[in-house]
Amino acid sequence: MQPVIGDDGKVLYVIPSAFDVTSHKQVARTLRVARFATDQVSEVVLQVAANGRIAYANDAACLHSGYTRDQLLGMPVSKLFPSLEGSAWSSLWHGLKQQGGVALEAGLCRANGNFDARRLRLSFFEYDGEACALILSGDGNISAPGADPAEQEFPYDALTSLPGRDLFVSRAGDAVARARARGHGVVVVMIAIDRLSLLKDILGCARCDRLVSIIAGRIADFISEGDTVARVSEDEFALAISCGADAQAEIARISRQLSALLSEQVVLDGQDLFITCSMGIAVSPQDSKDAQQLLLQASMALHKAAARGRGHQVRFKAAAGDTDAEEFLAEMELRSALRYEEFELHYQPRVSTCDGKISGVEALIRWRHPSGNLIMPDSFIPLAEQTDLIVGIGEWVVNEACRQFQVWQRQGLQLERVSVNISPRQFRESGLVGVIDSALRKYGMAPQQLEVELTESMLMEDMDQAIRTMQALKELGVYIALDDFGTGHSCLSHMRRFPFDILKIDKSFVREMVDDANNVAIVEAVIALSHRLCLRVVAEGVEDENQFAILQAGGCHEIQGYLFSRPLPADEIGRLLARGIRLPAAGATG
Repeated sequence: MQPVIGDDGKVLYVIPSAFDVTSHKQVARTLRVARFATDQVSEVVLQVAANGRIAYANDAACLHSGYTRDQLLGMPVSKLFPSLEGSAWSSLWHGLKQQGGVALEAGLCRANGNFDARRLRLSFFEYDGEACALILSGDGNISAPGADPAEQEFPYDALTSLPGRDLFVSRAGDAVARARARGHGVVVVMIAIDRLSLLKDILGCARCDRLVSIIAGRIADFISEGDTVARVSEDEFALAISCGADAQAEIARISRQLSALLSEQVVLDGQDLFITCSMGIAVSPQDSKDAQQLLLQASMALHKAAARGRGHQVRFKAAAGDTDAEEFLAEMELRSALRYEEFELHYQPRVSTCDGKISGVEALIRWRHPSGNLIMPDSFIPLAEQTDLIVGIGEWVVNEACRQFQVWQRQGLQLERVSVNISPRQFRESGLVGVIDSALRKYGMAPQQLEVELTESMLMEDMDQAIRTMQALKELGVYIALDDFGTGHSCLSHMRRFPFDILKIDKSFVREMVDDANNVAIVEAVIALSHRLCLRVVAEGVEDENQFAILQAGGCHEIQGYLFSRPLPADEIGRLLARGIRLPAAGATG
């Protein structure tokens, strides 16, 4: 009814009106049928509002995500697909409004924290006056999310939905060609998230993947139309950005703006995170006119930046020469070895001078090269020390030694502890204690079953910081050994400042003992003073029975050397532990 009001404000009459509710009922029925139908399909179906929150989820969405429908409704879609967080969703929404639909690949983060790759098909539509996005998701991976058939052969990154290395090189090559025709250039930037492996240990894989997705979104939001960005490895991104004639000014702008953008805090589950990124830069045509070569040059510059510490930027210098290129290729090979676990540990036993029992083993790294050769550490550790690689290698050694110790324990083999060598670079890392604690927890080891070996020289660089790190290790409960005593610049009086448990006499002293009475006197004095400082003494490099007899008589607790065993693979150490070691005849009765 529609009332008609007179001048005096009174109702003069009413106009009856009628509506055909049949159509409204039909629409409601159609919607119910549609909702029922979407609940029967195996594909995930989501309706997402402009603000990025889920307005509808079908049964498959609940099944595949692990969330209930009530939990999904109102949830940010980025919680399911972290690569759609923040600016990434804004950019995608804008693209949907312009194009109507898009296909891409993204990682689905389940309620239990696990990820799997999903193909997403997104469509833009309006319903009841509101703009929405419809997301359909199946199980399979896709080769490429773009509509360009020429790019279908190139894989995209499942986590970030960014192009991979091959597509980047293709697009960068096109950009270089276009720029050359206009007399312009292209800046290629390689970006690495500093200490990503440590962040993964601290945050966990799922949260770290979300962090990477956020960083990827920021980088993607930074570039302009016509530029390209890709995820080329687990912790590395590549950008190709067109620039004018003044490349130097453009490099300065890009470095400054990217550094500011990537150093902004990231809020993850209510926790404020501050990360740093290193950058390497190469420019066309000054450095090269080939996209693949530019990417290689930017990678070389990136690794020089990483060697300087966190958050540095380095411009490639074409005059660096062939030596740098050879070193870079060697470093790349070493990085590949770490990534594909080509390293292995051999273990050298330490034998008690009292009863001949194997009291411990020292873990020593070897590189099983794809050629089949077993490469000794002297050939690759110096290069690893010059880069950030030594940190990753050292972390692998700690974890592998703990894992193997757990295997021996489960086999019922008796062994007090395993020792690992800590490099100077690794010792300076603030996350060292966390890495060790994480490995102990992961493999169920008691802290006193692990021993870390430090050299004198690394302690002298910053004694106060060294003491703080060692105290943190002592609080954790691991044993600390002074390795190669006698080869550095310190002395036992300095050692009183450091919380050592074990002193290892260097093999250079042991080697000369039999023929040099002075060396015998020095070794005996070191052992005596170590006893007074309550340090356990281990002698390295023992190769004959005369050396053993002198050390045993002098009160040395443990012997390590070829007299008893060379470093052995883990399975051979297991057999050696099972059968035991026989002391030399004189030592057995001493």
